[in-house]
Amino acid sequence: MEMRVKTVKYERLFSFEKYQNHRIGFEVELNEHDDEAAILGELYFKVLGLHTALEVHRKLMEVSFELPRKISSVAEKLRRVKEDLAEIEAARSKLKHVEDEEERYQLACKLKTEKSLQRNKIEYEDELDELTELQKEVDKAILETRKLILSGDFEEVLERYKDLLEQSTGIISSYYY
Repeated sequence: MEMRVKTVKYERLFSFEKYQNHRIGFEVELNEHDDEAAILGELYFKVLGLHTALEVHRKLMEVSFELPRKISSVAEKLRRVKEDLAEIEAARSKLKHVEDEEERYQLACKLKTEKSLQRNKIEYEDELDELTELQKEVDKAILETRKLILSGDFEEVLERYKDLLEQSTGIISSYYY
């Protein structure tokens, strides 16, 4: 009596950090002439592709959640620099009318930091623009990865968004360290 394999099943348990485990797998009913080893290999790569696509989507969601904090932090730094520059401008006009040498010295010291503050202002404005643009890109990528996952195009998710993911997670991790 010859035994015949009727179905092949492959599944794995994946950890998605923070104690979130998910079992991902597929079961295939075989035809008479199907090679069960080849089908099992295909299932392995299908499960791996799905896991990778879900991981990319999840990380993009994390980045989208964290970016507003980063944007807010940079906006606050920019606000403080602008306040400092306004104080310097007030000190500049006041310097002409102050005769007390100690007070003139303090005002002159404030003026000395102006160039550094101007550089910081430009840097923060540029960073704010970049982060705002990145937020738009990440939010768009989340919608597109969802569509790709729902259509079963798992490999395309990583192919399209690998660079964006590396860029955005690098920015977020630099915020914390």
